[in-house]
Amino acid sequence: MQCLRQLDLKKVTDDERRMASIVVRKEQEKKKECSKAQAMKERRRVAIQNAEKRWQEDNNINIGTAPVQNNCNTDNHAVSLGFESLSHYTEVETDTLRLYGAAALDGLDKNNTVSNVAAISHIYFKFIPYDSIVPHFPKLRVRFPALQGLTFSFSSISSLKQLNSLTAVRRLDFITLSPEGNPVTNFSLWKYFLLYRLSHFNLRKINEGDVSMTDTVLAEQLFSDLGNVTLQHFDLSRILGLLPDVRRKQILGHCDTLEQKKNISQKQTEDRRKLIIAAEQKNRPIGTESVNVAALVYNSISRPKSAKASDKVTLATSQILDEIVASAISRQNKLTALEKVWSSVLRDTVRAATNDFACLSSTVDKALSQIQDT
Repeated sequence: MQCLRQLDLKKVTDDERRMASIVVRKEQEKKKECSKAQAMKERRRVAIQNAEKRWQEDNNINIGTAPVQNNCNTDNHAVSLGFESLSHYTEVETDTLRLYGAAALDGLDKNNTVSNVAAISHIYFKFIPYDSIVPHFPKLRVRFPALQGLTFSFSSISSLKQLNSLTAVRRLDFITLSPEGNPVTNFSLWKYFLLYRLSHFNLRKINEGDVSMTDTVLAEQLFSDLGNVTLQHFDLSRILGLLPDVRRKQILGHCDTLEQKKNISQKQTEDRRKLIIAAEQKNRPIGTESVNVAALVYNSISRPKSAKASDKVTLATSQILDEIVASAISRQNKLTALEKVWSSVLRDTVRAATNDFACLSSTVDKALSQIQDT
């Protein structure tokens, strides 16, 4: 085309040739950008799909029962692009960091994975086992200083004790647990347990629902016994280990003063233990974790366990939790039943008392005869 001298019986000038080459170059660049965008989109689709398959395999979910779309052409295209081996994906949308697949957690430790770390206020985990996320909780507050909320979808959260590990994040405003892939959401009291365990966080929202003061009080009523019972199985040294260094020194100094006044020997461990718990609850600063709540911890199953001792502790904790939950449910059912019949019981009592006072003489005679019969 560079040798073309005439077009439509008109002479082709150098400016026209230059403009034509610019137009062609722009079209080529546009096609490259489109193909690159399509490749990135295909990379994302394949990575998330593989992450979902791996999550299903890890949780023994029959993939054949799930609806599968006919993506033969796209799968062949993915193979040609070399995306078939991808099993994780990381993306940033405004202030939200989205992680798909367990391998995406490795990117939390790399500086070049997330461009604007200071702007991230929300992290979304999907198709990642919860026990794989737990070891990264202490790093999140340091790595993302503006972090306000976490979302877990298809994270295999199946028990309340797993929620104890969220305290390692140190501060959150909202938490979302998707019902998909998280069996713990089938338990009706899971939100109240989360409120009790993270009471020092002052959560504002759970699953996009506002947290009221009534919810906080009810959570304390339902699960406060659980913290107290758990703390009873802790010895003095372990209780002191739950406290920060500064508060530990303050409480020990306060207890020493009380012991001198009451002539309590330090050898009386049980008395000293009660004094420390009472002093901690009385002098606990606002916004800090209570020692009763701090006693509820979660040891990830990925950590090695010490055989029978660990199994006994796990079994005892599970039994205590089951008893507390059963007691709370029974109490709630009794209160509900009482509210239904209370008005009728009160009405019948008042009616019976009114009838008795209407015929006072016969009522007195009847009472006297019953006394004489007995």
